[in-house]
Amino acid sequence: MKYVCTHCERVSPDGNLWCVEQVCLAEAKPLVFDTGDDIGDIEIVRRLGITRTAAIYEAQRGETKLLVKVAHSTPAAQDKLKHEATVLQTLSAKRQHPTLPVLVSPYSMVDVKERPYGKVAFRGETKYYLAFEYLAGEFLSDMLKSQPQPWFNHAAWTVMQLADAVAFMHDSGFFHQSISPSGVYVRLDRDGIPRPILLDLGSPTNLAHETPSIAGLSYTAPELLGGIQPVRATDVYGLGLMLYEMLAGNPAYPSKSRSAENVRKDVIAGNAPKLRRNDLPLPAKPEYRDTIGFLEGAMNPRVENRQQDIPTFAHEVRRLYGDAPAERKGRRVTRRGVIIFVVAAVLLIVLLQIFFAVAVV
Repeated sequence: MKYVCTHCERVSPDGNLWCVEQVCLAEAKPLVFDTGDDIGDIEIVRRLGITRTAAIYEAQRGETKLLVKVAHSTPAAQDKLKHEATVLQTLSAKRQHPTLPVLVSPYSMVDVKERPYGKVAFRGETKYYLAFEYLAGEFLSDMLKSQPQPWFNHAAWTVMQLADAVAFMHDSGFFHQSISPSGVYVRLDRDGIPRPILLDLGSPTNLAHETPSIAGLSYTAPELLGGIQPVRATDVYGLGLMLYEMLAGNPAYPSKSRSAENVRKDVIAGNAPKLRRNDLPLPAKPEYRDTIGFLEGAMNPRVENRQQDIPTFAHEVRRLYGDAPAERKGRRVTRRGVIIFVVAAVLLIVLLQIFFAVAVV
């Protein structure tokens, strides 16, 4: 296990970390697991990503691969992870949404309904964690480092799928409040179409006003910075920022080499550069807004000037880009299918033998 800076992701084995960000958790020395470390009966394979409140790993329990999310050892990070467990339990009781992770038990002999999150002591710290079914993929934040401007259809389809999951959260009484590329895990289907998974399920409402990191400021809605409680349009803002970033090739409010105060001022004033692209789909009717128009609405610093809920925002995206194509599923080889195939093959061989025997006679 090593120490990590959650701002720049520098890793140090001895805890000698220093960061230019005053609120960075580097000074609190959050621990991250190494390959081969154990969390109960789960073995860490590799680290996939780090956020301000948690680290995400590829892991293994016996022969079963898992994704594991481990909260940093701060009360706020642990409360957030417990909240995420509650959100997933509540939502999965209704149905398993394809854009949300599949929660599995943190312990092999305990039902996930009884223990949605795990707890383990390691080197003097108590670590809380969630376990999910494994999916091969990459975080959207990492994808955008190598390909800052994905194809506009892929960008829109990614946000559309996320919008459906966030609307599902809203219907159950949960707000996300901090949608960003670092919390979105993306796998590519057989046709290369991105299928996002929302690995960050947001924070409890009482943590909405906690001072975010510099990078976190870039994705925090202005009303939250002003101490106002989140509403549905708060998450419209987050989805708008994400679509803007993929279409523009850079965040609306960059945080690299900038002071927290400057980022905060730009977010509150809504000083994002205007999106400049002439290759995006045009509205089919003159009364429809184009991409620049509906994004300016979603990213408006005044909450009352945005689309007031996720379905309204998603409808505007859908009119220009359509829904993501349905995913083609490969045929599953089941035990029953194998038995039927074997029986059919045996019957065919017997019938052929009978046919040739009759033909010879």
